[in-house]
Amino acid sequence: MGKRTSRSKIGSRRRRQGVLRGYTIVEVMMALAVLSIGASGVIAMQKVTLLGGVRARNLATGTAIASGWVERLKYDALQWRLTETSQNTIKNTFALYVVEDDFPQISSKEGIWVRAPSDKAADVSPMADVRGQDTFVAKDAAYCTQVRLTQMMPNLIRAEVRVFWLRNKGTNQTQQRNQPNPHPS
Repeated sequence: MGKRTSRSKIGSRRRRQGVLRGYTIVEVMMALAVLSIGASGVIAMQKVTLLGGVRARNLATGTAIASGWVERLKYDALQWRLTETSQNTIKNTFALYVVEDDFPQISSKEGIWVRAPSDKAADVSPMADVRGQDTFVAKDAAYCTQVRLTQMMPNLIRAEVRVFWLRNKGTNQTQQRNQPNPHPS
């Protein structure tokens, strides 16, 4: 009887090992489903991360361009003086001449947003490429700078700078938007 018991144990052990040897098709399909859901989540997060990086780069570049224009306006303000004979030298400035010498009356482009001035000789342009470098070629421009100058007192000007950029610079969406409609209605 002892031999019979040991044989039955061996047989049941073999049966159990046979069940444990492989995976069923249902288990494999469930594992693939879980893997594909996880992979699609990783891919979606990669896209969000990439777009976030592009937005952050655009914001940092736009901020650097605006900061550069503020510095240009500060330097320009150093050129503006009231002489001993009460002559105003604002006409000799690069950008501040817009407010003219008409305080408190406003007869110029003062107080409205205008495209920042351009000076090819000084390599200063209101347009900038994707790296933030000034450019004079419109098709290379990714950023555009505008300024608003308001004379607050006879010797005080408030300067505001804003920078715009194209969201889809270099993609087909931008190029398609500029193409004429081949099928006008």
